Amino acid sequence: AQSECVSVAVHPQGSRIAAGTIDGHLVVVNGHTGQHVTTLRVCGSPLSCLAYNPVGSQNGSIYLFRSTKDGFVYTRCGKMTGTQPLSAMDWSTSGRYLQTVTTDYDIIYWTLADLTRVKNSLEVRNETWATQTCPLGFMVHGIWSGGKDAPIQVSVDRSPGGRSCCRRH
Repeated sequence: AQSECVSVAVHPQGSRIAAGTIDGHLVVVNGHTGQHVTTLRVCGSPLSCLAYNPVGSQNGSIYLFRSTKDGFVYTRCGKMTGTQPLSAMDWSTSGRYLQTVTTDYDIIYWTLADLTRVKNSLEVRNETWATQTCPLGFMVHGIWSGGKDAPIQVSVDRSPGGRSCCRRH
């Protein structure tokens, strides 16, 4: 990449690795050889979170891309506009929703059917998430111990077997 990378996502089959840069580019490399596949200009803000294929930005927006030909061709197919910088993002297993967390620790749920925010979070309460990198949400509420001296949860990740794990910072 020509500039600093601030986020990364691996294609579910490991065939491609995408990196988001501080200047708004998405750089894709071959996951097996490391060879450059493509570079796309997404926006003018840092691409702070990726979840193959949505791209979350510091400008609060999520950019959706469709990849074809085994991840060699990328086409922008939608945008969801937010107002707060994003720090984490997860897909639902149904492919109907995204969950994002802002740098101010607000959780926002998005519906992909009409590219808008979910108005009532109870709509996604029983949704199963393919990944769990958002440090907020129904599945990770137990890691927050509360209290004035409680550690801040900066990152979480669930193991492939489904157990939630977290790092406290």
